[in-house]
Amino acid sequence: MATISSIRKQTKAGLAGFIDLLGFSQRVRSVNTFKELLEVREQIAIAQDHFDIGKTDELYKEYLNVTGQIDFVLSDSIFTFIPLQSEVISYSDELDTVMADLEKIALSQASCVLNGVFIRGGISLGWFYSDRKNFISDALVDAVNLEKEICYPVIAVSKSIMNKYRNSPQRKYYSESADPFNNDFFLNLTISGKSISYINYLKLAVEAVSPVFTKEERQKRRKMSPEKSQKYENQKYWEAQTEFLLQHKKAIESGAHLALGNRRARSKYRWLARYHNSIALPFQKIDPKVVIGRKLTGSNYLLTQ
Repeated sequence: MATISSIRKQTKAGLAGFIDLLGFSQRVRSVNTFKELLEVREQIAIAQDHFDIGKTDELYKEYLNVTGQIDFVLSDSIFTFIPLQSEVISYSDELDTVMADLEKIALSQASCVLNGVFIRGGISLGWFYSDRKNFISDALVDAVNLEKEICYPVIAVSKSIMNKYRNSPQRKYYSESADPFNNDFFLNLTISGKSISYINYLKLAVEAVSPVFTKEERQKRRKMSPEKSQKYENQKYWEAQTEFLLQHKKAIESGAHLALGNRRARSKYRWLARYHNSIALPFQKIDPKVVIGRKLTGSNYLLTQ
């Protein structure tokens, strides 16, 4: 029988995330051969890789030691637990650390989508208790319920997170453009009359894209005036971000095409197409094809109807 003191030592406050790989439950149920199982396992491995789960290199082991983060995959779902009592928190503001954790999750989501793995999830704030036999968490219960409520392929964020950090005194140190509660880091959906916040993963991913300058391009910039050099750099950023959005578009169209016979899945891709277009519209001046049109190539399915 565990004592109160031992339970207290193994109980931590933190973020709990529950992430579902869309369509995988049906794929798992339909597995009939080891070949099909391997195909599903390979797709799950994509998500594991982009969420940094199961890595064995020393740098990542040190990251887990410092943060105390716990991750694992169960069939078609990913669980992640990020303690708020960690060495990282002691060296930085809690608001900075939590927003960095949420951004990391958003970038992992974007990487999954580009590889054809669409996810939906929930993240909540609370406590969790872990020993060798049990894992108990009110935050996990909330995260699972959020994942069910959000409906669309995004990651919902609990009111406990939004309220705690929206009212954080540390926000006064942010400029308005850097404040995650003013710069569209989060967006809102109304589902069945209930407002749900979610991470604006595509905006964060696009902003994280940076161009790779060749040796010739770097030499070319050195000969430019500061103004022309900055303009050239800005253009390269726009082009790199547009290319990223074109890949995102292609992934959505491929997923939607595979879901032509599934009405519930179609509605998710329609929503995702609209979300994509809301971010992609300013990039039309680089490439008009960056926006998803009303029809999928080779079908009469109105994607954004």
